[in-house]
Amino acid sequence: MASFHDQLLNFMKTYLQAKREPFKEHALGNIMRRGIPKNIYKQTGLDRHQYIVRGSVGQGNWAHVPWIAVMNKEITTSTQRGYYLVYLFSEDMNDIYLAFAQGVTETPLEEMERINEEISDKLDIKESHVHKGNDFHLGDSRYAVDYRRSTALYIHYSMSDFPTEEQLWRDLSLMLDYYEQYIEIKNKHSLSEIMDKFLSDVIALDTPKADYSEVYGELKAVVDDLLRTKIVEEPNISQRSKDLLTQLPFINKKESVYKLAQYTTLDLPDSSYENVMTMLGDILGDNDRQKEIGSPMKSRNLHALKILEYIDNDKKLYIERLPDFYFNTYYYRNDLFI
Repeated sequence: MASFHDQLLNFMKTYLQAKREPFKEHALGNIMRRGIPKNIYKQTGLDRHQYIVRGSVGQGNWAHVPWIAVMNKEITTSTQRGYYLVYLFSEDMNDIYLAFAQGVTETPLEEMERINEEISDKLDIKESHVHKGNDFHLGDSRYAVDYRRSTALYIHYSMSDFPTEEQLWRDLSLMLDYYEQYIEIKNKHSLSEIMDKFLSDVIALDTPKADYSEVYGELKAVVDDLLRTKIVEEPNISQRSKDLLTQLPFINKKESVYKLAQYTTLDLPDSSYENVMTMLGDILGDNDRQKEIGSPMKSRNLHALKILEYIDNDKKLYIERLPDFYFNTYYYRNDLFI
C-alpha cells in the first residue's frame, strides 16, 4: 500500500485531469473511497465500531471540493450534520486543510457560528500550526465557501511544501485529541439533546438572529446550572436573556433567585405524565401558580405547545388525554397527540 503522503500528493496532482474523464468506477475515486480510509484505519488504530472514515469525490459527478472525513459515531455518521475532522482539498488542488468542521447541510448558520466559536474558546490550542477560525480559501463555488465557513480549527498543507509521512500522522493524532477533548467537554457540560433543541427553538421565537448566539450561550449555561443545582442566584447575563429565562415554564423566579419548578419536562430523568400536566395547568390554567409565573399568556401558550410537540416526538412520554383547561386554549392542535 502506498504511503499516506504519496496517496494525498498523487490525488492532488491527478484530480483535475480525472475530472475531465468519466466519473463512474474511476480509479481515483476508488482510492479516495477505499484506499485512503483503509490506510487511516491501519495507521491510527481507530476502532471501526466507534469511528467512520469516509472519502468522497462526489456522488454521480466530480466534487468541487473532495474530502476525507473522520467521524466519531457518537457525534455523527454523516458529514451533513454534527462535527468531525475532515481533509478538505482546494478547488485548484494546490492545498489541503485538515479541519475540525461541521456538517453544513443540516446546521443553521447561526448555530454553526456559535459552535465554531465554542470550539475555539473551549480548546487550549498550543501548537502554532493549528489555526483557529476559517481564514483560508478553498475556492469560489458554493461548496467551497460553505465548507470553509463550517471550519473551527485547521492545519494547512501546501503542495509546494508538503509535510512528511510522519508529520501527517502526528497532525492527525493531534487533531483527533482535540476532537475527543471537545466531545468530552460537551458530554460533561451539555443539556440533553431534546432539551437543547427545545431551548434553541424557544430562543428563536423571541430573539433577533444577530443576538441568537449570545442569548443561547447565556441561557444554556443558566439552565445547565439549574438542572444540576436546582437554584441559581442572580446570573450575570443580559437583560434580554433574563426576560426569556422567566418565560421558560420549568423555571420560577422570585426577586433575584431562579428555581427549578417542582415539575420537569421533556427527557429529564423524573419526567412523568403527571408532572407535565401540572406544568401545563400552571401555564394555561386559572390558578394561583399562574400568577406566580406571571409572564404574557400568548408567549406561554406557544411555549406550552412546543413542549407538547417535543413530548410527542420524544416517544418517552405520551399525552393520552388532555386536561379540561387545555381545550380552552386557542392553540390546541389534535394532530400532536396519540
